[in-house]
Amino acid sequence: MFDSVSEVAQSRARTVGGRVFALVATMALGIAPAVAQDLKAVMTDVLKTHPRLAAARNDVGSAEAKVNDTWRRAWTPNFDLNAERGVQRYESLANDSALDYQRYGIRATQQLYDFGKTGHQVAETQAVLNQSKALASGAESGLLLEALSAHWSYVRADKLLGIARQSEESVRRQAKIESSMVELGKGYESNVLQAKVQLTSAESRTLRAEGALDIAQARVKAVFADATGKLDYKVLSVAKADMLPKSLDEAIAIALQNNQQIQVGTHRSQAIQERISSTDAKEFLPRFNLIAEKNGRKNTDGMSNERMFGDDKVYVQFLYNFNAGGAGQSAVEAVKRDFAASVSREVETKQLVEEQVSIAWRNYQVAVDNRKTLANLVRIAAKFYEMAVAERQMGRRSLLELLSAELSLISALGDLTSTEADAAIASLTLLQSVGRLDLNSFELKSVDAVLPKL
Repeated sequence: MFDSVSEVAQSRARTVGGRVFALVATMALGIAPAVAQDLKAVMTDVLKTHPRLAAARNDVGSAEAKVNDTWRRAWTPNFDLNAERGVQRYESLANDSALDYQRYGIRATQQLYDFGKTGHQVAETQAVLNQSKALASGAESGLLLEALSAHWSYVRADKLLGIARQSEESVRRQAKIESSMVELGKGYESNVLQAKVQLTSAESRTLRAEGALDIAQARVKAVFADATGKLDYKVLSVAKADMLPKSLDEAIAIALQNNQQIQVGTHRSQAIQERISSTDAKEFLPRFNLIAEKNGRKNTDGMSNERMFGDDKVYVQFLYNFNAGGAGQSAVEAVKRDFAASVSREVETKQLVEEQVSIAWRNYQVAVDNRKTLANLVRIAAKFYEMAVAERQMGRRSLLELLSAELSLISALGDLTSTEADAAIASLTLLQSVGRLDLNSFELKSVDAVLPKL
């Protein structure tokens, strides 16, 4: 227990003065300790095993198989095999006995030319494959943003909880000092009550911070699943400066080229455009096939034979099927309508992407500007606290005023910590919106190098 108010003030001045110096030095020098790479290793495992991405990769594999199926089914021979054996009774005036009946046939069909129908079908399946790849890329980018944001949110919540508990402990200690001074006849009951009000408020902030940490932890578990226990919370993901666009116009231009949502729409329209051509060829143009057949028969149609009779032939087949009621024209018109709808959706998607990029850019700019403002506020609050300590030593300020100055500093520090997280998440969101977020677009830095501390 301190023997006098002066000793209390001097002790607090030494302790908090050291804290303030450490804070200002960290913010001014930007010292970055050695950084571990554990987070990227964990993210690599998550991207390999997450069910969402496993489903997307299977979709890509299915689309690749359909490309091969379409090409091989059209440009490699198709075989039809049949064989029959049994008993046949053919009633006639000459013969009505049952005969041992046999028949077989082998037919190979090779398409020669179909006026581009198959080529457009293959191109359509290739466009669908590209669409699946864009969807998979978007799913990976989205999951990466979710995971990095969840990791950031947990570290932020943990830091804010530590600040809240520190604030609560400071207020509790001050309340005890005020109570002791009242017992010694040197204080005022109103100061004690005021300290208790501040203590209740600090306890409430701690409870909210604990709740926020539990929520952040639940989110981390939902995203990282079994990899949660491998996470390193001593490092944080920070977007590389050279990956971030320098202006909103540049961000929109990059997004129009790289954004996966736009790519999905573009490939969808390409697929439908190829379908128009293949449908037109199917409905209005003929096709040529090369056919080779080998057939055999024995004791068929009441003809008693001791041996198998063969029938071999090779020929070119011309096929031309069309509907007299104009169904083919309706089929083509339907696909053209699908294409027009897809193009309209492309326009809407581009508008939505531009909106997303604009919002992401604005959120990033606001967070960066707010970070600078709050960093300045922390410096001002730190300086004010130092002056309040000095004035308290001269008897010009009360202990509660000193406490208020300390709480202002801690509050500013908490706001700066939260804004640092907002800026980092906003930069990652901006990268995702322009289609640049992957494992190589961010780097890892120590928590102490990124977040301020007392």
